[in-house]
Amino acid sequence: MHPCNTVQITDADRRFLFISLYVAVFSTMLGIGIVIPLLPRFAETLGASGFGIGIIFSSFAVSRALAMPFFGRYSDVCGRRQIMTTGLFLYTVFSLLYIPAGSVLALSGVRFLQGIASAMVFPIAMAYIGDIAPPGMEGRYLGTFTSSLFLGMGLGPFLGGIITDLAGMDMAFVCMALLTGLALLTCLLYLPWYPGRRREQTPVFHLLIHPGLRIPILYQLMNAFANGTFMVFLPVIAAHIGN
Repeated sequence: MHPCNTVQITDADRRFLFISLYVAVFSTMLGIGIVIPLLPRFAETLGASGFGIGIIFSSFAVSRALAMPFFGRYSDVCGRRQIMTTGLFLYTVFSLLYIPAGSVLALSGVRFLQGIASAMVFPIAMAYIGDIAPPGMEGRYLGTFTSSLFLGMGLGPFLGGIITDLAGMDMAFVCMALLTGLALLTCLLYLPWYPGRRREQTPVFHLLIHPGLRIPILYQLMNAFANGTFMVFLPVIAAHIGN
């Protein structure tokens, strides 16, 4: 398949790439959604306090935030496919490390590593969509593609509850690894490789203070802060209410 950032691609190729990325990200987010609501309960079984639960979840977000600018810039220069497939492979491996994690520190370490792997997947997938979207249709493509994240996160907790009740929490982690492995296989089979474009790189700090990005960055920060707090402690509250 032709490099999609250097030559024209057909509408059929564009649809094929879009569906491949959609399936890959949906599978990954479904696996994450299966586990996310169970993590606070899992952390409590390890003796984690409210502070410990916060550390476990924050380790993922902090490592991801630090790594995303680096991998995003690297993918612009060296190509996206190798970054995304490496990230999916690492995410699959790290998903299995939840099972032997026997302390808050170990679980925080696994989450930190998985945050780095996550930074190699989701931003790169969004950049891929930006590459293949026809001029003037970027919003439509990105908006439609974003539904893969929310569908995965929406269905994941429901499946995670069923899996945990039937087969235990360890099986939920195995399912996360299997679904991420499916996403990796999809990318290996269907995503094309194309070289990056060497260009002058803008410092990250300049992007943060860019007038056109200040409001979107502030919105994302506040939205992530509210949703993160909600997602972390709601399962704990629900578990106590159930008891």
